[in-house]
Amino acid sequence: MKCKIDGCCNNALDRYSHGMCSKHYLQVLSCGKTYKTKYEEKREAIEARNAEIIQLLKDGISRSEIRKRYNISRDSLKWIVKQSGDDSLKIDQALTTEQIAQKLIDNGLQFEYAGEYKRGSHVLLRCKVCGEVVRYSCAVLYKKHLQCKECKRMEREQAKKQKAEKAAAKDQARADAVKKKVMQHEARRREVVCPVCGETFVTYKAKQIVCSPECKRKRENRMHSHRKDTRISKDKRIDKISLDVLFQRDHGICHICGKQCDWNDYTQTDTAFIAGNLYPSIDHIIPVSLGGEDSWNNVKLAHRICNSIKSDNAPY
Repeated sequence: MKCKIDGCCNNALDRYSHGMCSKHYLQVLSCGKTYKTKYEEKREAIEARNAEIIQLLKDGISRSEIRKRYNISRDSLKWIVKQSGDDSLKIDQALTTEQIAQKLIDNGLQFEYAGEYKRGSHVLLRCKVCGEVVRYSCAVLYKKHLQCKECKRMEREQAKKQKAEKAAAKDQARADAVKKKVMQHEARRREVVCPVCGETFVTYKAKQIVCSPECKRKRENRMHSHRKDTRISKDKRIDKISLDVLFQRDHGICHICGKQCDWNDYTQTDTAFIAGNLYPSIDHIIPVSLGGEDSWNNVKLAHRICNSIKSDNAPY
């Protein structure tokens, strides 16, 4: 073990020499001075600091300011107060009812003392807002910000209720929007008789006239042939005549010969549709060439061959 004096490389004597070699130990004895180790010097400094802290506490300096000035923790300050042996400086010292009430007022807490105070353990406080009596730790008497547990719970329940109401209102608004959309959709519902096949169908489109793409194709072809038919003037086109509807109206009976018309009497090729003699056709009672109108009142069902033989002759 080396000598504790800085710069000395000699070995220390023994434990009674305070960690010094013989040379330095004799110098200390000859001068009559008691040598202090670094540990002892540090200990004396700590004790002097603790004495200053105790004096400041007695002078009324706050604990937070002392901890900030000496850079010590809360637990260290508690230990210093405990080592001093002065019970008046302890935080958890016994308080009277008047002192507890005064502390609540000084800290600005919305509570009043409700009894059952036990030093260092707990205390009962009554909230001035909701009137609920709750058990708290004695440390709350030294806090400047404290919220009632029951008030917290009520606030959480209120927030949860408001959130649920908001979600319900949002769901209701969404349901109302869907219902309104369905009602608007149903308001556009209408029953229409197809002018091609004569079937009644339901549609929600304002411009839909025919029931299927097949009927649409037939109608476009018929209208195209009508537009090309120069015999019929615009003022003579009263109704849109459909062969399918006319067939159902006249029950498929030719009004010329009185026999049944046959839809299957035709020949289909890749490029042409060839109707047979018994295939139904539209016959104008008063021929268009003689001033007849293209209306339901002026048309009847006839075989293709009967209609061809009749040609534009006057009606029977």
